[in-house]
Amino acid sequence: MFFILSKIFAGLLFPLPLILVSLLIGLVFYRRRWARGWLALVCLVLYSLALYPVSGFLIGRLEKRYPPLSVNEPVQADAVVMLGGMINPMITSIDGEPEFVDAVDRLFLAQKLVAAGKAPLLIITGGSGLLQQKGVREGSLLAEFLAQRGWLAPAQILSEKESRNTYENAVFTTRMARERGIKKIILVTSAFHMPRSVLCFEAQGLQVIPAPADYYFTGSKNLVVEAVFPAAAALRISTIAIKEYIGLVAYKISGYY
Repeated sequence: MFFILSKIFAGLLFPLPLILVSLLIGLVFYRRRWARGWLALVCLVLYSLALYPVSGFLIGRLEKRYPPLSVNEPVQADAVVMLGGMINPMITSIDGEPEFVDAVDRLFLAQKLVAAGKAPLLIITGGSGLLQQKGVREGSLLAEFLAQRGWLAPAQILSEKESRNTYENAVFTTRMARERGIKKIILVTSAFHMPRSVLCFEAQGLQVIPAPADYYFTGSKNLVVEAVFPAAAALRISTIAIKEYIGLVAYKISGYY
């Protein structure tokens, strides 16, 4: 039930749907004295969220929580755990081949860490994130993708394909880990998603070494033109960040960590 509600409310609380509803309210009541001020405020919020300095600030606070982990660092773990969320399930389901999105950086980093000997095993966690629970199971699809291309040996890969969100990633993966005596993991996910992921996995009793990937914020101060002109890409980044802040609060209220 939480999964279904989270999908519905997350969609409703995204900046663009909220702003469109707010604009509609302002237009319906346009003759009222307060409506014009309301419309101006909504437009200002939309403009602000579509600026790179604003989106960079929002997502940067999430991404800076944990530093990057180099494959050259002297760390060792029982397994590398990589969270799914790097394929487009709608397009992938057409021909069965994974259609990757930005978060595929997670896959590259996880493979490098195992190949570099930081852990003997890669656990890929993630099922179907669709409400209907249909379509591809990301964990098994990605495991097959790695093995078929020879990036890792099949014996080095385990997949968990039932989880549908970050909390279930942690719960189901921990069950697999305990069966194999795994206590210490290197956790790979997108940098903005790492704070919530670490909290979930540590709450299950695992020792976690964060290995963030898939950065959106570069920290560049050279965005002169971009600082004043709105962009769809910046609005998307703001949306990702706001969704993650909502997720952090919702998981805390739900007692997941």
